[in-house]
Amino acid sequence: MKCAPLLSLALLLGLAAAAPPAPAASSSAAASVEAEQRAVLAELERLSAASKLQSEEGKALLTGEASDWISPDLGGGLASDKLIQISPERAVARVPAGKVPQDTYTYLQKVDGRWKVSAERTLALSYLLREYKEDLESKPAATADQQALLRNVRLTVASDAELAAWFARHGAELEAIKNDYVAAGSSDWVIAKGEGKAGPLVDRLRALGLAGIGRSEPGFVQVVIGGVLDNAVGFLFDGGKPPPRPSPDDYIWIEPLGGGWHLFRTS
Repeated sequence: MKCAPLLSLALLLGLAAAAPPAPAASSSAAASVEAEQRAVLAELERLSAASKLQSEEGKALLTGEASDWISPDLGGGLASDKLIQISPERAVARVPAGKVPQDTYTYLQKVDGRWKVSAERTLALSYLLREYKEDLESKPAATADQQALLRNVRLTVASDAELAAWFARHGAELEAIKNDYVAAGSSDWVIAKGEGKAGPLVDRLRALGLAGIGRSEPGFVQVVIGGVLDNAVGFLFDGGKPPPRPSPDDYIWIEPLGGGWHLFRTS
């Protein structure tokens, strides 16, 4: 594929602010809630497979933008590997890559005392990035810039599980880069993606396949891997503040990795 999707950091930087953490529930109550939510996801899969999402039974399962579904565009309803409780009335489940081409997030909302499916999200246009990666891999990476680009694209299309494993290997390097960036006292973003970029932090970011580092409100540090337009993936350091809550409109996924770091995706 000849076209190269470009990271638009002007769009990537306008991300949502943090929200207070969801109230804690007792372990037995939390288990009961999760069981209800998983039952809804299983019913979504059953009705979708039977092409019955627009039946009376199916319509009773859906709310919001999902109400018009004939079938989930992104493959939701398949077995999820993680459920995050966003608030007492909202949750999000992840269907991991492998079951679907890219990690997919199915949102649930409690309406009139019943959990329903409200939306789905994934990293938009990821198929273009995967095709671009294949195109780059088919050619010899002759220059340092081409090698850095390939590292970046591979990391951008990596699954959540692969990124969590990457963080386990490189978290100390990421922490050191973040500390040096914060110590420099600048509020400007350091952009590593693109030809001719140079500088101590730029070189360290490029070596890891990362696109840039910068600040976002209210006091977070973000390390962006890549993305297309306002769809981004990266790592967020919360600085001791409550991290953003996942939502279909901003941070579509926030997953704690330890030490104040989180994997994030936006849409």
